[in-house]
Amino acid sequence: MTAKTAVETVQARVRAAVAGQTPLRIVGSGYEAQLGNPVKARAELDTTELTWVRDFDPDELIIRVGAGTTAGELAARLGEQRLRAVIPSEPAGRTIGGIVATGSSGYARLRHGPLRNHVIGITIVSGAGDLVSAGGQVVKNVTGYDLSRLCVASMGRLGVLVEVALRVYAVRDAEQVIEVRDPEAAWRQAHRPLAVVGTRRGTSVLVDGSEAAVAAMAKRLGGTLRSDAALPSTSGWPWRATIRSRPSQQPQAIQRLPAEWSYIAQFGTGLTEVGGEHFDAGTLGSLRQWVEAGGGRLVLHRVPPGVRHELDPWGTPPAGLEIQRRIIRSFDPHGILNPGILPGGL
Repeated sequence: MTAKTAVETVQARVRAAVAGQTPLRIVGSGYEAQLGNPVKARAELDTTELTWVRDFDPDELIIRVGAGTTAGELAARLGEQRLRAVIPSEPAGRTIGGIVATGSSGYARLRHGPLRNHVIGITIVSGAGDLVSAGGQVVKNVTGYDLSRLCVASMGRLGVLVEVALRVYAVRDAEQVIEVRDPEAAWRQAHRPLAVVGTRRGTSVLVDGSEAAVAAMAKRLGGTLRSDAALPSTSGWPWRATIRSRPSQQPQAIQRLPAEWSYIAQFGTGLTEVGGEHFDAGTLGSLRQWVEAGGGRLVLHRVPPGVRHELDPWGTPPAGLEIQRRIIRSFDPHGILNPGILPGGL
């Protein structure tokens, strides 16, 4: 199926849904299928056929891909030119559309910033079936909105993502991991690390540079250089939640976690993923209260099989829901795309 045909198929599905008043649940790889409120939909719209790469200019550090393209496919294409994108590397089967729709950034966020800063162009099929683009080469410009940024973490409420233009970065030298003892000292003292990641097993500093520079950094941090070490993954966790707090609050958040919970803390970003085998809704609810009191958020991504959602996945709805509702209505006037999935049932 060509890119044009795939996009036209999505448009036809959305227009038919509008005509039949049939709300749609947008699906991709299914990795974040439990994220958000249950969607009030009677049919599904599969986006996995939206797979292509075009307008790839390695010199300009820009690539444009179909939303159904997987993270693994994108990494392979960029790797040919020693380039990478600020997206999660695992699982490789996650679609780019799903990554953008959920606002998921990779470990390199500490140095390069969140994914939102790297989405420079976007094309969606709106809830009316129109093709709408912003940034880069456009089909139709939308004035008054920064559509590229609005669509990041929008969970498909503004439209079905069909194509994304990403700014990527060059890989200077081989990436290596330094294992250290003091995570706070590591992210303050390391020279522009890609990531400082802490777990119950210890802290890993992901760096790149010449062998001499990396060895010198390891010595300065009092750490051990491990070229064979891999960064931790949430793969296999039966349940998972994320804590978003101020970086200065991360140590306190970690101290509040039950000993039987696993965690992956991206120090310096305020993001801490928690999960593991033992799921306790009551403890998670108490932790959410503490996080929100400090101005942060705790979002529940996945619960163990057979366990009902005992907590609101998003927590306390943020201020400005009415503004968000008006923006959503301007793109999805009939409430067709992933209705109810966002905080406050938007």
